[in-house]
Amino acid sequence: MVASLLLNILLMILIFPLQVIGNQGRKCRILPFTKNQTGKALSNHVFDNLTASDKDNCGLKCFLDERCASINIGPPVKDGFICELSSSDHIQDPESLVPKDGYTYKGTQNGCSSNPCGNNEKCMPGDLSTEYKCICKKGFVSHSSDRLTCVPNGFTASDCQDLHLKFPSFPSAMYKLFPDSSNHDNWIEAYCDMTSGGGGWTMCYTSDDKANPRQEVTYDPAHPYGTDGYRTNCNPFEFNEVIFVHGQRFAWFRRQGGQALNLVSSYSNSASGNGLWDGHGVASTSYSYQLLICDANFVKGLFVSGFAKSCYKRCGNWCGDNESDYYRMSGTHPSYRGVAFKENGHATVTYKLVSVGIRKKN
Repeated sequence: MVASLLLNILLMILIFPLQVIGNQGRKCRILPFTKNQTGKALSNHVFDNLTASDKDNCGLKCFLDERCASINIGPPVKDGFICELSSSDHIQDPESLVPKDGYTYKGTQNGCSSNPCGNNEKCMPGDLSTEYKCICKKGFVSHSSDRLTCVPNGFTASDCQDLHLKFPSFPSAMYKLFPDSSNHDNWIEAYCDMTSGGGGWTMCYTSDDKANPRQEVTYDPAHPYGTDGYRTNCNPFEFNEVIFVHGQRFAWFRRQGGQALNLVSSYSNSASGNGLWDGHGVASTSYSYQLLICDANFVKGLFVSGFAKSCYKRCGNWCGDNESDYYRMSGTHPSYRGVAFKENGHATVTYKLVSVGIRKKN
């Protein structure tokens, strides 16, 4: 009598969503069971094989384990019944529901029933019938800190373009990148823009003023991508394309001939060694462009402008070009303050938020 009363009290607690268990503030699970399917059991997904005092007690054990999405109640054994807890159900894995004498299968109404998770992902029911979370299947790991992106365990991407080619459905997000294939302990966390201009961009910095990509190389979660202060280390990566993003607009540039540069070895006061570049996106196509990669007191960062007057610019000498479009961070001289995006920057311009990234594309 006492045991039955305690069980009923526990079941009542599980019915009401505003109740909590213990002092953790965790919501109780409310996952109604579906209709019994006698003579059947779900195979291949059992994670715990228990003994329940009775059939209702098996359901209680499922409620109390967040991994549980369904149960198999088996024949009587000493001290009760076989009670199998499964991490999936007949909706997610219908082929796993098989005939089995002496067993009764019970699914739950849970958020995983609509198969919301992607490839290489496994769904875990939440506390309510509409809640769920996705995790990587066994043998897969996520390389993103803000999105679930499951790749085979041991897989490494050298840059965002490498990741985009191998997993084209992956969304724009923060990812772990491994520019040094011989050292998997030396990874870089960077935002990958997977949509602009075909996607695959390793985004280096976001600023509404100045940026110093040679020295500012540490990602800080307090400054996520798209906000002033986002930084990561782009110096080890090779590239033959550069992108500037301002709001929903972007301009990107490809080096004529496609030869790749390495950012860390390309800091120079002159654009002459970087060749000419073609503009795409919102960039004008009426002339070629030149690229400066500056680490000078006058201006720092990637700086794209038109190849005007057949003159290659230097970080401290812009050839008097007051006609072509500029894409640059703010200069230190009062005459060149502000961030230029698709406007002549041989003058003071307004401060605006711009993100800059690179890509190596064949």
